[in-house]
Amino acid sequence: MIALDVMAEDPRWVEENATVGEAVRILDDVAVRHLPVLRDGVVVGIVSDRDLRSALPPVATLEADPVSLLSWLDTAVAEIMTQPVTTVEPDRDVLDVVDRLLEEHIGAVLVVDPDSNRLAGVISYVDILRALRDRLDR
Repeated sequence: MIALDVMAEDPRWVEENATVGEAVRILDDVAVRHLPVLRDGVVVGIVSDRDLRSALPPVATLEADPVSLLSWLDTAVAEIMTQPVTTVEPDRDVLDVVDRLLEEHIGAVLVVDPDSNRLAGVISYVDILRALRDRLDR
């Protein structure tokens, strides 16, 4: 089994100049935890729900200064995204993908075309579990 077999195709993504507010809205709309970040169609990073929580001002700050939440929502995704992003090629063996997820303690990898670095899909731990379930259910 290769990455192409288990990846989520055509994932939602944002440009690097998108705001945190836009990213939060998309993550909520499509109920995912990882959002690829692109520059002119090329992968430059990834923003996760964990990145968003880490960048959120402390609760005490938000209570004392509610405007800080608006400022956070207007922050460019490029300022909080994870980079460099972990990527794999579409023909990569899924066991290698699992090893990367485990070794790097991450929840998703981006599948990119090796020649253009353009986004082809996303593989999250949920996609891996779904593929495993399907295999065991035979």
